[in-house]
Amino acid sequence: LSKLAYQYSVPISLEVAIDDDLVNSRHLKVNVKKGTLADVLDSIVLQKPSYSWELSASTIKVLP
Repeated sequence: LSKLAYQYSVPISLEVAIDDDLVNSRHLKVNVKKGTLADVLDSIVLQKPSYSWELSASTIKVLP
C-alpha cells in the first residue's frame, strides 16, 4: 500500500487488524496489467480477507 500511495500520489490510510503482525507478514503479489485502482485494491483484500477498503472524500481507507 505504501508503494502504491507513493508511486501514484494516492492518499491511503491503513488501520491494522489486531491479529495482524506486519513485521512477520508475507509480502503480497499484485499483478494487474490493465485495470483500475479498485482492481488493485480488490486484489490486495483477496489476499488479506480480514481487510476491506473504502473510498472517502479525501483518502482510500483500508480497514480490518
